[in-house]
Amino acid sequence: MKRLKILTMMGLCFTVGTLFGLIIHLPGGTFKTMEEGSSLSRHERGLGGEGRRLNGLEVNPNVLENTIVHANTAESPRGFRTDPQISIHRNNRIENKKNNSVRGGKRISKHLTEKSQRLASPSGLNLDTQKNLDTVHRPVKNIIQSQDSNQNKVPQSDSETRTKKVYRTSVNVVVGNGNYKSEQLDRADIAPKGASPNPFSKLSDMVDGAYWNRNVEALLPVGFTTDTVKDWNNFSRVTTLVRMQDGCGRMQNRLLTFKDASKSCARYRINTDQIQGEIFSFYLSRVLGIRNIPPSVLKTVNLRDQQWVKIGGDIQNAQWSEEKPLIMTQWVKNLVPAFIPEEFRRDTRNLSPNQTTLLEKSIPELTELIQWSDLIVFDYITANLDRVVNNMFNKQWNSQIMSGPAHNLEKSTETGLLVFLDNESGLFHSYRLLDKYSHFHESLLKSLCIFRRSTAERIKAWHDGSDVLDAMWEQFQQHEPLHRSLPWFPEKNVKILKSRISDVYNQIRHCENIFGEGRGR
Repeated sequence: MKRLKILTMMGLCFTVGTLFGLIIHLPGGTFKTMEEGSSLSRHERGLGGEGRRLNGLEVNPNVLENTIVHANTAESPRGFRTDPQISIHRNNRIENKKNNSVRGGKRISKHLTEKSQRLASPSGLNLDTQKNLDTVHRPVKNIIQSQDSNQNKVPQSDSETRTKKVYRTSVNVVVGNGNYKSEQLDRADIAPKGASPNPFSKLSDMVDGAYWNRNVEALLPVGFTTDTVKDWNNFSRVTTLVRMQDGCGRMQNRLLTFKDASKSCARYRINTDQIQGEIFSFYLSRVLGIRNIPPSVLKTVNLRDQQWVKIGGDIQNAQWSEEKPLIMTQWVKNLVPAFIPEEFRRDTRNLSPNQTTLLEKSIPELTELIQWSDLIVFDYITANLDRVVNNMFNKQWNSQIMSGPAHNLEKSTETGLLVFLDNESGLFHSYRLLDKYSHFHESLLKSLCIFRRSTAERIKAWHDGSDVLDAMWEQFQQHEPLHRSLPWFPEKNVKILKSRISDVYNQIRHCENIFGEGRGR
């Protein structure tokens, strides 16, 4: 009996020892920390469930092997905050960027795990069909309800000419053959082919008092002309639609394809004020002479109409109502993120006619600055929360965000035109939030002391008695058969609009008092 007990005890010890030996020899990566496991699963879901849909685009799963998502200290083009130590994720494999020896089954370092933060769930992501930027970020507290956009980013070819001046910055995207490099990178502004260096030898060739010299303005890209807008109105209202896809932002927005393969981003909103903000911001840009917003038209769905009948099932699945107005915006090709110029990145931001650094700018940089002077004026009047103010607001979480791409602003690789996207927060929603965010707009406006003369002349005319709303209404009712389907400006918004135009007027006069009115050269 005693011998049996001894044999039993020996057997149990042998079994326990064997199991313990097996456990300690298992690869460290077999047991993921909760942080590692949760980040991976959320990342996989962010890439589209099983990896077949990426940012609203159908992709071959094999293509994902070449897709890198790198999160560093920069801000994403959509204004989302990313964390300094989040690892690279490549086709369901995690690698520690700072230690290339950590691969496969090896445990990610405790230091990395402690500094990493969980990636956002899909509900927080802006998976935009036209944004071909395969990044997953953690969103910062949104300052408006929606952060959508309707344009694509196209990878730049190796032959694309770049300007010589580069900025040391941090960018967090790499897509396929690569439009940007991850990590800290030397960013060169993209310039049209054949771009030449600055031909101006003195400041007076570039600025004229508080205004850009007409010789410099002559170098600007044309933008969306009156003919372009007219052609889009005629085309988009009657041409048959053959496909409807997820994309162009969150919620019920959709990417539409016409029978000739051209595309449109359709913005559908439950809240009328976002539709008002988008379409009225567009018409405000037209009467201001700012040609940086893609053509947009007001539409309603009619499933009995030949234009919509082929996508009737998709419309019902999207839960679009036939009675609610939506906005169809022209798709713009070959866009890349636009970065905030050095002059506006710091708290001491300033753009003035006496800055000798202007002489160091290339022509693409100069034309971009001129467009930025219009952008600041336009966004101040509309109080747009979802562009540069988005970057400024999120700086409290990411000190490098002002060196990253501007939110909802992109640039044409063909012409250098800045394209102002997603203006739905302007004029209505943003006016309700002025108490909280107006200081951001004021900081930008007060930093600007070089204006386009044509823009300033319109501001002066409106301040002196000409009615901006009359000009907008004339354009709106002339080009929109459905102009009566949307409420016009309430009296409170009218007062705010005129007050903000007066603010811009006062800033122009302030700069004229310092630098002069110029000679109209």
